[in-house]
Amino acid sequence: MTVSAPVSHVYSDQAVTFRYVVTNTGTDATRNMVLEVGVPDPYFLYHDPSGGTMTGDVLRVTLPGLATGESVTVEVGLRVRADYKDEDKFTFPATLTYDQGPSVGNQEQAPLVMPTGQFEPGEMFIDVNVVMPGEEAEITLMPYKGGIVRLKVYNSAGELVRTLEAQYPATEKEVMKRKWDGKNEKGEYVASGVYVVYAQMPGVVRTGRLVVLR
Repeated sequence: MTVSAPVSHVYSDQAVTFRYVVTNTGTDATRNMVLEVGVPDPYFLYHDPSGGTMTGDVLRVTLPGLATGESVTVEVGLRVRADYKDEDKFTFPATLTYDQGPSVGNQEQAPLVMPTGQFEPGEMFIDVNVVMPGEEAEITLMPYKGGIVRLKVYNSAGELVRTLEAQYPATEKEVMKRKWDGKNEKGEYVASGVYVVYAQMPGVVRTGRLVVLR
Protein backbone atom coordinates (compact mmCIF):
# COMPACT_ATOMS: atom_id res chain seq x y z
CA MET A 1 0.00 0.00 0.00
CA THR A 2 1.30 3.42 -0.92
CA VAL A 3 0.02 6.80 0.19
CA SER A 4 0.55 10.28 -1.20
CA ALA A 5 -0.65 13.81 -0.53
CA PRO A 6 -0.44 16.48 -3.25
CA VAL A 7 1.16 19.09 -1.00
CA SER A 8 3.98 19.15 1.52
CA HIS A 9 2.49 21.80 3.85
CA VAL A 10 -1.12 22.63 4.68
CA TYR A 11 -2.15 25.93 6.26
CA SER A 12 -5.20 26.91 8.30
CA ASP A 13 -8.45 26.64 6.33
CA GLN A 14 -6.64 24.85 3.47
CA ALA A 15 -7.71 21.52 2.00
CA VAL A 16 -5.70 18.46 1.01
CA THR A 17 -6.60 15.13 -0.56
CA PHE A 18 -4.80 11.96 0.48
CA ARG A 19 -4.64 9.12 -2.01
CA TYR A 20 -4.14 5.58 -0.78
CA VAL A 21 -3.28 3.11 -3.54
CA VAL A 22 -3.74 -0.54 -2.60
CA THR A 23 -2.21 -3.09 -5.00
CA ASN A 24 -2.37 -6.86 -4.76
CA THR A 25 1.20 -7.98 -5.43
CA GLY A 26 0.61 -11.51 -4.18
CA THR A 27 -0.27 -14.68 -6.03
CA ASP A 28 -3.77 -15.02 -4.53
CA ALA A 29 -6.81 -12.76 -4.62
CA THR A 30 -7.53 -10.63 -1.55
CA ARG A 31 -10.81 -10.42 0.36
CA ASN A 32 -12.33 -8.74 3.43
CA MET A 33 -10.22 -5.61 2.84
CA VAL A 34 -10.66 -2.75 5.30
CA LEU A 35 -8.65 0.51 5.34
CA GLU A 36 -8.62 2.57 8.52
CA VAL A 37 -7.20 6.10 8.45
CA GLY A 38 -6.71 8.20 11.59
CA VAL A 39 -7.54 11.91 11.19
CA PRO A 40 -5.91 13.98 13.96
CA ASP A 41 -7.09 17.42 15.03
CA PRO A 42 -6.81 20.15 13.58
CA TYR A 43 -7.63 18.21 10.40
CA PHE A 44 -11.21 17.14 9.73
CA LEU A 45 -12.98 15.20 6.99
CA TYR A 46 -14.77 17.47 4.53
CA HIS A 47 -14.91 15.44 1.31
CA ASP A 48 -15.07 11.67 1.23
CA PRO A 49 -15.61 9.97 -2.15
CA SER A 50 -14.54 6.66 -0.60
CA GLY A 51 -17.95 5.95 0.92
CA GLY A 52 -16.35 5.23 4.28
CA THR A 53 -17.74 5.76 7.75
CA MET A 54 -16.23 8.09 10.35
CA THR A 55 -16.14 6.92 13.97
CA GLY A 56 -14.44 9.36 16.29
CA ASP A 57 -11.21 10.32 14.53
CA VAL A 58 -10.95 7.14 12.41
CA LEU A 59 -12.26 6.76 8.85
CA ARG A 60 -13.11 3.13 8.02
CA VAL A 61 -13.38 2.17 4.34
CA THR A 62 -14.41 -1.28 3.07
CA LEU A 63 -12.56 -2.16 -0.14
CA PRO A 64 -13.42 -4.70 -2.84
CA GLY A 65 -11.37 -7.87 -3.18
CA LEU A 66 -8.51 -7.60 -5.63
CA ALA A 67 -7.22 -10.15 -8.09
CA THR A 68 -3.46 -10.51 -8.52
CA GLY A 69 -2.03 -7.31 -10.01
CA GLU A 70 -5.20 -5.25 -9.47
CA SER A 71 -5.22 -1.90 -7.67
CA VAL A 72 -7.77 0.36 -6.03
CA THR A 73 -7.36 4.03 -5.10
CA VAL A 74 -9.02 5.56 -2.05
CA GLU A 75 -9.27 9.36 -1.87
CA VAL A 76 -9.83 11.16 1.42
CA GLY A 77 -10.41 14.93 1.42
CA LEU A 78 -9.35 16.77 4.57
CA ARG A 79 -9.31 20.40 5.67
CA VAL A 80 -7.53 22.25 8.49
CA ARG A 81 -9.56 24.28 10.96
CA ALA A 82 -9.61 27.98 10.09
CA ASP A 83 -8.65 28.99 13.63
CA TYR A 84 -5.52 26.81 13.75
CA LYS A 85 -2.32 28.90 13.88
CA ASP A 86 0.59 26.99 15.43
CA GLU A 87 2.92 25.10 13.14
CA ASP A 88 3.40 21.43 13.89
CA LYS A 89 3.56 18.00 12.26
CA PHE A 90 0.78 15.48 12.46
CA THR A 91 0.86 11.76 11.75
CA PHE A 92 -1.99 10.09 9.91
CA PRO A 93 -1.85 6.39 10.82
CA ALA A 94 -3.30 4.07 8.18
CA THR A 95 -3.82 0.33 8.57
CA LEU A 96 -4.95 -2.06 5.83
CA THR A 97 -6.38 -5.37 7.08
CA TYR A 98 -7.05 -8.18 4.59
CA ASP A 99 -7.25 -11.91 3.98
CA GLN A 100 -5.27 -13.53 1.18
CA GLY A 101 -5.27 -17.21 0.30
CA PRO A 102 -5.16 -19.29 3.47
CA SER A 103 -3.76 -16.35 5.46
CA VAL A 104 -6.22 -14.16 7.38
CA GLY A 105 -5.87 -10.94 9.35
CA ASN A 106 -2.88 -9.60 7.40
CA GLN A 107 -1.97 -5.99 8.09
CA GLU A 108 0.03 -3.27 6.37
CA GLN A 109 0.91 0.13 7.81
CA ALA A 110 1.30 3.37 5.84
CA PRO A 111 1.66 6.36 8.18
CA LEU A 112 1.88 9.80 6.60
CA VAL A 113 3.34 12.88 8.31
CA MET A 114 2.04 16.30 7.24
CA PRO A 115 3.14 19.69 8.60
CA THR A 116 0.47 22.28 9.35
CA GLY A 117 0.79 25.89 10.37
CA GLN A 118 0.06 29.54 9.82
CA PHE A 119 0.76 31.13 6.45
CA GLU A 120 3.74 33.43 7.01
CA PRO A 121 4.72 36.61 5.12
CA GLY A 122 7.15 35.95 2.29
CA GLU A 123 5.93 32.39 1.68
CA MET A 124 4.60 30.65 -1.40
CA PHE A 125 2.11 27.79 -1.23
CA ILE A 126 1.13 25.51 -4.14
CA ASP A 127 -1.99 23.46 -3.52
CA VAL A 128 -0.91 20.48 -5.65
CA ASN A 129 2.40 19.05 -6.82
CA VAL A 130 1.00 17.12 -9.79
CA VAL A 131 -1.08 18.70 -12.56
CA MET A 132 -3.23 16.22 -14.46
CA PRO A 133 -5.17 16.92 -17.70
CA GLY A 134 -7.99 19.36 -17.04
CA GLU A 135 -6.63 20.33 -13.61
CA GLU A 136 -5.12 23.57 -12.33
CA ALA A 137 -2.51 24.40 -9.72
CA GLU A 138 -3.39 27.28 -7.41
CA ILE A 139 -0.39 29.29 -6.22
CA THR A 140 -0.75 31.46 -3.13
CA LEU A 141 1.73 34.22 -2.31
CA MET A 142 2.01 36.45 0.75
CA PRO A 143 4.45 39.28 0.02
CA TYR A 144 6.87 40.14 2.79
CA LYS A 145 6.21 43.85 2.25
CA GLY A 146 4.70 46.20 -0.30
CA GLY A 147 6.20 46.23 -3.78
CA ILE A 148 6.27 44.50 -7.14
CA VAL A 149 5.48 40.78 -7.39
CA ARG A 150 6.36 38.62 -10.40
CA LEU A 151 5.27 35.01 -10.88
CA LYS A 152 6.53 32.78 -13.70
CA VAL A 153 6.73 29.12 -14.70
CA TYR A 154 9.86 27.62 -16.26
CA ASN A 155 10.61 24.19 -17.67
CA SER A 156 13.47 22.00 -16.44
CA ALA A 157 15.77 23.55 -19.07
CA GLY A 158 15.24 27.01 -17.57
CA GLU A 159 13.08 28.26 -20.44
CA LEU A 160 10.13 30.53 -19.67
CA VAL A 161 6.85 28.69 -20.18
CA ARG A 162 4.24 31.07 -18.75
CA THR A 163 4.06 34.42 -17.01
CA LEU A 164 1.30 34.30 -14.42
CA GLU A 165 1.99 37.76 -13.03
CA ALA A 166 4.30 40.18 -14.82
CA GLN A 167 4.32 43.16 -12.44
CA TYR A 168 1.74 43.28 -9.67
CA PRO A 169 1.91 46.14 -7.10
CA ALA A 170 1.29 44.16 -3.92
CA THR A 171 0.71 45.58 -0.46
CA GLU A 172 2.25 44.29 2.76
CA LYS A 173 0.79 40.95 3.92
CA GLU A 174 -1.58 40.84 0.96
CA VAL A 175 -2.60 37.31 0.00
CA MET A 176 -2.32 36.71 -3.74
CA LYS A 177 -3.74 33.72 -5.59
CA ARG A 178 -2.94 32.79 -9.18
CA LYS A 179 -3.69 29.60 -11.13
CA TRP A 180 -1.74 27.68 -13.76
CA ASP A 181 -3.66 25.35 -16.05
CA GLY A 182 -0.63 23.59 -17.50
CA LYS A 183 -0.55 25.74 -20.63
CA ASN A 184 2.19 27.89 -22.18
CA GLU A 185 1.92 31.48 -23.40
CA LYS A 186 0.28 30.27 -26.64
CA GLY A 187 -2.48 28.48 -24.77
CA GLU A 188 -1.05 25.06 -25.60
CA TYR A 189 -0.76 22.29 -23.02
CA VAL A 190 2.85 21.70 -22.06
CA ALA A 191 4.48 18.27 -22.23
CA SER A 192 4.79 15.95 -19.26
CA GLY A 193 7.72 16.83 -17.03
CA VAL A 194 8.95 18.89 -14.10
CA TYR A 195 8.29 22.63 -14.05
CA VAL A 196 9.57 25.34 -11.71
CA VAL A 197 7.35 28.04 -10.25
CA TYR A 198 9.39 31.20 -9.65
CA ALA A 199 7.98 33.93 -7.39
CA GLN A 200 9.82 37.23 -6.93
CA MET A 201 8.37 39.20 -4.03
CA PRO A 202 9.78 42.35 -2.38
CA GLY A 203 12.87 41.24 -0.51
CA VAL A 204 12.45 37.51 -1.13
CA VAL A 205 12.42 34.92 -3.93
CA ARG A 206 10.59 31.59 -3.65
CA THR A 207 10.62 28.61 -5.97
CA GLY A 208 8.51 25.47 -6.11
CA ARG A 209 8.18 22.42 -8.33
CA LEU A 210 5.21 21.08 -10.25
CA VAL A 211 4.98 17.82 -12.15
CA VAL A 212 2.78 17.78 -15.24
CA LEU A 213 1.35 14.43 -16.36
CA ARG A 214 -0.36 14.02 -19.71
